[in-house]
Amino acid sequence: MGGKMSSAQWRHYRCLHGRHRDYIGDHPSSRHAVNAAHIEQRVWDGLSALMTSPESVLDHHAELSDAHAGEARALDADIARLDADIAALETKRNALLDLVGSLDKARLVQKDAEFAAQQGALGQRRAELAGRRDQATAAVRPIASVRALCERVRERMRDTTFEQRRTLVRLLIDKVVVTKAQYLVFCVLPISDEEDVGDDGAIGPTTRSCCT
Repeated sequence: MGGKMSSAQWRHYRCLHGRHRDYIGDHPSSRHAVNAAHIEQRVWDGLSALMTSPESVLDHHAELSDAHAGEARALDADIARLDADIAALETKRNALLDLVGSLDKARLVQKDAEFAAQQGALGQRRAELAGRRDQATAAVRPIASVRALCERVRERMRDTTFEQRRTLVRLLIDKVVVTKAQYLVFCVLPISDEEDVGDDGAIGPTTRSCCT
């Protein structure tokens, strides 16, 4: 969809796809056009509503985040047990040195190889669990930070110039779908505690939400 200003100063958006692209005088030749002021206000209202009440989106992510945090803690406990088992095997291997001279060398070498194989298997298992733990940790979202960001954006939205509004819309609106029955405004929220919304900056990882 693209914007257009007619000679009668009627600002509107019209669909750039399909057959209906022609104009009759100052008005589009099809119904695939919407009043610019109407849709811009709907977009701003939808964004304002999300910034005012982000819980509709964040509560779901908070539940997922808590689940991932619990998984990470459980994996940490499993890794700690594996570390203890690996350390115990290392102690046994070191103890074999005290038996040099009292046991057959071939037997000592065999036992050391057995302990080393067990350590290797446990090490592989540990690496697998550590990878899963890192994935679970990365999936934990800083929900409190995102709520704080919404508060800062909401404060900024109270008194904004046209340019500031446009910047916020470009950063926080993913897309707008217009049908005869409704406007669907898809907003995005940053989900990294290292991200913020600057006057001209971009935001990092996001989660999408249909605002209205």
